[in-house]
Amino acid sequence: MPRKSAEQRIEKYRKKLDPEWVKKALEQSKDSMVAAQTSAVERLAAMELRVKAVLNDEDIPLFSHVLYLDFARELHRLIERHHGGAGLTREARIKVYDWKERGGSETILKRVASEAFGLTV
Repeated sequence: MPRKSAEQRIEKYRKKLDPEWVKKALEQSKDSMVAAQTSAVERLAAMELRVKAVLNDEDIPLFSHVLYLDFARELHRLIERHHGGAGLTREARIKVYDWKERGGSETILKRVASEAFGLTV
């Protein structure tokens, strides 16, 4: 498949700088963009509630919730990218180790992975 020439790339860049072209492109995509963002925010909020339930069950102090929520957000991104399999499990184990080194409890990190995401790490 031939690559685009420099002239084609420059022309595409010029279009992106045209306010009318940008407005038209955004108007065409607006509904699907809002739907995708709504879905993503709902999934993220539900995940955070599952993580907070684990943290509350473990009596984790509120100031430590940030560490575990950040860990959970990284797992969430991995799941969105990998969708399962050996690669996801390997990457999740790396995240557990990484966040353990940052001060998290390995037991709680693994419980978050298991109960909030269904991962065995």
